Amino acid sequence: MSNNNQAHKLLIEFAFERKKGIFKKQSAPYPIQGLHYEYGFKVTNIGEYDFPGGEVKNVEVKFLSTDSALKSPDVHILPTLPSGKSITRYTNNTIFDIPGPLWVSCVISPKEGQVKTFQCSKGQTNYVQLDSINNWSNAEYIVPHMEYIQSNTNRYIILLTIITLLIGAANIFVG
Repeated sequence: MSNNNQAHKLLIEFAFERKKGIFKKQSAPYPIQGLHYEYGFKVTNIGEYDFPGGEVKNVEVKFLSTDSALKSPDVHILPTLPSGKSITRYTNNTIFDIPGPLWVSCVISPKEGQVKTFQCSKGQTNYVQLDSINNWSNAEYIVPHMEYIQSNTNRYIILLTIITLLIGAANIFVG
């Protein structure tokens, strides 16, 4: 079912997946500097009516710390999307060499009507409607590689501390 009188409502989120490596899937909420990723968008129809399909174009990832950007000239097709359904489209792949904040944006061109785009912060469920029709943008972040390594080291130290405490506690009660 579609409704030509109202704008379609799409929640758009930056999507990424490890391109190579032992672990293809990654549980980190943000990409990590120096690793190879496919990136694109997860599009969810949060409106009452089916989204008729359309195109995603003018995909751009701006590195705010250097004022450089990755731009995709390709047009990516979005199929018909029933209310409540999602689809993920990867638009490009790269190694994110520059850590820090990003500004990700794209244009959505529906087959009919207009699109009101929404964004949602990671781990949140509150949607925020953007002011612009048929356009989406959001801030993202690339984790510095050293920060990622340090966080892993901290987890190992905590695990070893817990093991040491358990061994010490067992020796007190047994010995």
